[in-house]
Amino acid sequence: NRLLHLYIPESGGTYTSQSLFDIYSFTHISHGMILFYVLHYFYNYSKSKYVIYNSLIYAFIFEIIWEIIENTPYMIKKYRDNSKESRNYKGDSIINSIGDIFCMFIGFLIAWKYTNLSPILLIINELLLYYFINDNLIKNIYEVFVK
Repeated sequence: NRLLHLYIPESGGTYTSQSLFDIYSFTHISHGMILFYVLHYFYNYSKSKYVIYNSLIYAFIFEIIWEIIENTPYMIKKYRDNSKESRNYKGDSIINSIGDIFCMFIGFLIAWKYTNLSPILLIINELLLYYFINDNLIKNIYEVFVK
């Protein structure tokens, strides 16, 4: 049944975090862009193929680790306790985690191909998410790690 709902546009729907893609997939695109810029900085802004491939491997490792951490009982409780939008969050399904990792890859590629334009795209992505679902990566970071 999850494959019948490949994309879930609402933030609190039955299949949110259970389908391949949901509205929160856009936050993982932001992850990819941010990871590109962090790794780009550490590699002294080199865009050689070797550096890009290494950076991409590190980004994948980071995102996989994040998906594991994000789905621990501790983090699920943090989301539920600190965010009105996540009161019913039960963790990501495996298929959703795969979709999130894929979205990080898309964000990384966007930042790599459009290095000068993607900071604007990142800001637009965050603003649109906040406008449409009152949630985004910045708000998630605040609610889970600061609040």
